[in-house]
Amino acid sequence: MAAGDGEFVCGGYFLYAPQPWTREPGFERGPNCLWEGAAFFPDPWAIAWAGGELANDPRAEAAAFGVPPGDVDALVARVTALFDEQAFLWPNVLPDLAAARRFAAMLPRLDALRLIGVAFPAEDVEALIRFMTPPPQPGFAPTSAGGVCDMLSARRPLEAGFTELGYDGVDVAGGLVSDGLSDLQRPWFEESYGPRNAEGLCPSLENARRAAAALTESDVVGTPRTYWPARIVRYAL
Repeated sequence: MAAGDGEFVCGGYFLYAPQPWTREPGFERGPNCLWEGAAFFPDPWAIAWAGGELANDPRAEAAAFGVPPGDVDALVARVTALFDEQAFLWPNVLPDLAAARRFAAMLPRLDALRLIGVAFPAEDVEALIRFMTPPPQPGFAPTSAGGVCDMLSARRPLEAGFTELGYDGVDVAGGLVSDGLSDLQRPWFEESYGPRNAEGLCPSLENARRAAAALTESDVVGTPRTYWPARIVRYAL
Protein backbone atom coordinates (compact mmCIF):
# COMPACT_ATOMS: atom_id res chain seq x y z
CA MET A 1 0.00 0.00 0.00
CA ALA A 2 1.29 3.46 -0.87
CA ALA A 3 2.23 5.71 1.99
CA GLY A 4 -0.15 8.52 2.87
CA ASP A 5 0.29 11.92 1.25
CA GLY A 6 1.31 13.45 4.57
CA GLU A 7 4.44 11.29 4.60
CA PHE A 8 5.73 12.77 1.33
CA VAL A 9 6.80 16.26 0.32
CA CYS A 10 6.36 17.48 -3.25
CA GLY A 11 9.60 18.02 -5.16
CA GLY A 12 7.90 19.43 -8.24
CA TYR A 13 5.91 18.65 -11.35
CA PHE A 14 7.42 17.77 -14.72
CA LEU A 15 5.99 18.00 -18.23
CA TYR A 16 7.71 15.77 -20.78
CA ALA A 17 7.46 13.85 -24.03
CA PRO A 18 8.91 10.30 -24.05
CA GLN A 19 11.62 9.83 -26.68
CA PRO A 20 13.22 6.83 -28.41
CA TRP A 21 16.28 5.66 -26.54
CA THR A 22 19.51 4.29 -28.02
CA ARG A 23 21.62 2.40 -25.53
CA GLU A 24 25.12 3.75 -25.04
CA PRO A 25 27.87 1.07 -25.01
CA GLY A 26 29.18 0.36 -21.54
CA PHE A 27 26.16 1.74 -19.68
CA GLU A 28 23.27 -0.23 -18.24
CA ARG A 29 20.64 2.12 -19.61
CA GLY A 30 17.28 0.82 -20.71
CA PRO A 31 14.52 1.70 -23.19
CA ASN A 32 11.65 4.00 -22.18
CA CYS A 33 13.85 5.91 -19.74
CA LEU A 34 11.76 8.23 -17.60
CA TRP A 35 14.48 10.83 -17.15
CA GLU A 36 17.35 10.44 -19.62
CA GLY A 37 15.00 9.26 -22.36
CA ALA A 38 12.59 12.21 -22.20
CA ALA A 39 12.31 15.73 -23.61
CA PHE A 40 11.17 18.23 -20.97
CA PHE A 41 9.24 21.46 -21.31
CA PRO A 42 10.01 24.04 -20.15
CA ASP A 43 13.76 23.40 -20.10
CA PRO A 44 16.97 25.45 -20.57
CA TRP A 45 16.73 25.11 -24.36
CA ALA A 46 13.66 27.37 -24.17
CA ILE A 47 15.34 30.07 -22.03
CA ALA A 48 17.07 32.60 -24.26
CA TRP A 49 19.99 33.38 -21.96
CA ALA A 50 20.66 29.82 -20.77
CA GLY A 51 23.97 28.44 -21.96
CA GLY A 52 26.44 25.70 -21.16
CA GLU A 53 25.87 21.98 -21.16
CA LEU A 54 22.18 22.12 -20.16
CA ALA A 55 21.10 24.14 -23.20
CA ASN A 56 20.63 22.33 -26.54
CA ASP A 57 19.54 23.54 -29.95
CA PRO A 58 16.03 25.01 -29.47
CA ARG A 59 14.68 23.88 -32.86
CA ALA A 60 15.80 20.29 -32.41
CA GLU A 61 14.41 20.18 -28.88
CA ALA A 62 11.12 21.85 -29.85
CA ALA A 63 10.57 19.29 -32.60
CA ALA A 64 9.94 16.66 -29.91
CA PHE A 65 6.81 18.62 -29.00
CA GLY A 66 5.64 19.24 -32.57
CA VAL A 67 6.61 22.92 -32.55
CA PRO A 68 7.30 24.15 -36.12
CA PRO A 69 10.76 25.72 -36.60
CA GLY A 70 9.20 29.06 -37.45
CA ASP A 71 7.43 29.21 -34.08
CA VAL A 72 10.45 28.44 -31.90
CA ASP A 73 11.77 31.99 -31.44
CA ALA A 74 8.41 33.23 -30.20
CA LEU A 75 8.12 30.23 -27.85
CA VAL A 76 11.59 30.85 -26.43
CA ALA A 77 10.78 34.53 -25.86
CA ARG A 78 7.58 33.60 -24.05
CA VAL A 79 9.22 30.94 -21.85
CA THR A 80 12.12 33.26 -21.01
CA ALA A 81 9.68 35.93 -19.82
CA LEU A 82 7.80 33.37 -17.74
CA PHE A 83 11.02 32.17 -16.12
CA ASP A 84 11.89 35.76 -15.24
CA GLU A 85 8.42 36.02 -13.68
CA GLN A 86 9.16 32.82 -11.66
CA ALA A 87 6.36 30.90 -13.34
CA PHE A 88 8.64 27.86 -13.16
CA LEU A 89 11.84 26.96 -11.31
CA TRP A 90 15.30 26.14 -12.61
CA PRO A 91 15.73 24.27 -14.82
CA ASN A 92 12.40 22.57 -15.62
CA VAL A 93 10.50 22.28 -12.34
CA LEU A 94 6.85 23.33 -12.40
CA PRO A 95 5.53 24.55 -9.03
CA ASP A 96 1.92 23.37 -9.37
CA LEU A 97 -0.61 21.77 -11.70
CA ALA A 98 -1.95 25.12 -12.89
CA ALA A 99 1.52 26.09 -14.13
CA ALA A 100 2.00 22.69 -15.75
CA ARG A 101 -1.24 22.97 -17.68
CA ARG A 102 -0.44 26.54 -18.67
CA PHE A 103 2.81 25.37 -20.27
CA ALA A 104 1.15 22.35 -21.87
CA ALA A 105 -1.30 24.70 -23.59
CA MET A 106 1.63 26.38 -25.38
CA LEU A 107 2.42 23.21 -27.30
CA PRO A 108 0.58 21.85 -30.36
CA ARG A 109 0.70 18.14 -29.43
CA LEU A 110 -0.95 17.41 -26.10
CA ASP A 111 -1.21 13.73 -27.04
CA ALA A 112 2.58 13.44 -26.83
CA LEU A 113 2.81 14.94 -23.34
CA ARG A 114 2.99 13.36 -19.91
CA LEU A 115 2.65 15.17 -16.58
CA ILE A 116 4.15 13.66 -13.46
CA GLY A 117 4.64 14.72 -9.87
CA VAL A 118 7.66 13.70 -7.81
CA ALA A 119 7.59 13.53 -4.02
CA PHE A 120 10.17 12.54 -1.44
CA PRO A 121 9.74 10.87 1.96
CA ALA A 122 9.35 13.53 4.63
CA GLU A 123 12.07 11.87 6.68
CA ASP A 124 14.60 12.55 3.89
CA VAL A 125 13.75 16.19 3.21
CA GLU A 126 16.23 17.87 5.58
CA ALA A 127 19.09 15.72 4.28
CA LEU A 128 18.02 16.36 0.68
CA ILE A 129 18.01 20.13 1.17
CA ARG A 130 21.49 20.01 2.72
CA PHE A 131 22.70 17.80 -0.15
CA MET A 132 21.41 20.16 -2.85
CA THR A 133 22.36 23.48 -1.24
CA PRO A 134 25.76 24.72 -2.46
CA PRO A 135 28.18 25.93 0.22
CA PRO A 136 28.38 29.72 0.66
CA GLN A 137 31.16 31.50 -1.20
CA PRO A 138 32.67 34.47 0.67
CA GLY A 139 32.07 37.70 -1.21
CA PHE A 140 29.34 36.24 -3.44
CA ALA A 141 25.56 36.21 -3.18
CA PRO A 142 23.97 32.85 -2.25
CA THR A 143 23.64 30.48 -5.21
CA SER A 144 20.27 28.93 -6.03
CA ALA A 145 19.97 25.31 -4.97
CA GLY A 146 17.64 24.54 -7.89
CA GLY A 147 13.93 23.98 -8.34
CA VAL A 148 13.61 20.65 -6.55
CA CYS A 149 15.26 22.12 -3.47
CA ASP A 150 12.98 25.17 -3.62
CA MET A 151 9.92 22.92 -3.79
CA LEU A 152 11.05 20.78 -0.86
CA SER A 153 11.77 23.89 1.17
CA ALA A 154 8.10 24.88 0.76
CA ARG A 155 7.10 21.51 2.30
CA ARG A 156 3.86 21.06 0.37
CA PRO A 157 2.15 17.74 -0.36
CA LEU A 158 1.36 16.55 -3.87
CA GLU A 159 -1.79 18.06 -5.32
CA ALA A 160 -4.79 15.70 -5.42
CA GLY A 161 -6.06 13.88 -8.49
CA PHE A 162 -3.10 11.71 -9.41
CA THR A 163 -2.58 8.10 -10.43
CA GLU A 164 0.14 6.19 -8.59
CA LEU A 165 2.97 5.01 -10.87
CA GLY A 166 5.51 3.65 -8.39
CA TYR A 167 8.84 4.59 -6.87
CA ASP A 168 12.21 5.51 -8.31
CA GLY A 169 15.65 6.45 -7.10
CA VAL A 170 16.64 9.82 -8.56
CA ASP A 171 19.80 11.89 -8.79
CA VAL A 172 19.00 15.46 -7.72
CA ALA A 173 22.48 16.98 -7.61
CA GLY A 174 22.20 20.67 -8.41
CA GLY A 175 18.50 20.76 -7.57
CA LEU A 176 17.33 19.07 -10.76
CA VAL A 177 16.42 15.48 -11.60
CA SER A 178 19.10 14.35 -14.03
CA ASP A 179 18.46 10.61 -14.11
CA GLY A 180 16.98 7.74 -12.14
CA LEU A 181 17.07 4.02 -11.47
CA SER A 182 14.20 3.63 -13.95
CA ASP A 183 16.71 4.50 -16.69
CA LEU A 184 18.69 1.32 -16.02
CA GLN A 185 18.32 -1.86 -18.06
CA ARG A 186 15.36 -3.74 -16.62
CA PRO A 187 16.66 -7.38 -16.65
CA TRP A 188 19.97 -6.32 -15.13
CA PHE A 189 18.27 -4.21 -12.47
CA GLU A 190 15.68 -6.82 -11.53
CA GLU A 191 18.27 -9.57 -11.16
CA SER A 192 20.11 -7.57 -8.52
CA TYR A 193 17.52 -5.28 -6.95
CA GLY A 194 14.08 -6.83 -7.34
CA PRO A 195 11.14 -6.58 -9.74
CA ARG A 196 9.73 -3.47 -11.33
CA ASN A 197 6.07 -2.80 -11.96
CA ALA A 198 4.29 -2.29 -15.28
CA GLU A 199 5.48 1.34 -15.37
CA GLY A 200 9.12 0.28 -15.10
CA LEU A 201 9.34 1.60 -11.54
CA CYS A 202 9.98 0.00 -8.17
CA PRO A 203 6.73 -1.27 -6.63
CA SER A 204 7.45 0.01 -3.11
CA LEU A 205 9.34 2.74 -1.32
CA GLU A 206 11.36 0.10 0.52
CA ASN A 207 12.46 -1.48 -2.76
CA ALA A 208 13.47 1.90 -4.21
CA ARG A 209 15.36 2.84 -1.04
CA ARG A 210 17.36 -0.42 -1.05
CA ALA A 211 18.28 -0.03 -4.72
CA ALA A 212 19.15 3.65 -4.30
CA ALA A 213 21.44 2.87 -1.37
CA ALA A 214 23.15 0.02 -3.23
CA LEU A 215 23.80 2.06 -6.38
CA THR A 216 24.78 5.35 -4.76
CA GLU A 217 28.42 6.15 -5.55
CA SER A 218 28.66 2.96 -7.64
CA ASP A 219 30.59 3.01 -10.93
CA VAL A 220 28.13 0.42 -12.28
CA VAL A 221 25.93 3.31 -13.48
CA GLY A 222 28.79 5.19 -15.12
CA THR A 223 29.73 8.36 -13.29
CA PRO A 224 29.09 7.69 -9.58
CA ARG A 225 26.15 9.63 -8.20
CA THR A 226 23.80 9.78 -5.22
CA TYR A 227 20.28 8.38 -5.61
CA TRP A 228 17.31 9.31 -3.42
CA PRO A 229 14.07 7.32 -3.22
CA ALA A 230 11.08 9.16 -4.68
CA ARG A 231 7.38 8.59 -5.29
CA ILE A 232 6.22 9.11 -8.89
CA VAL A 233 2.62 9.94 -9.79
CA ARG A 234 0.85 10.92 -13.02
CA TYR A 235 -1.76 13.59 -13.68
CA ALA A 236 -4.17 14.03 -16.55
CA LEU A 237 -3.68 17.08 -18.72
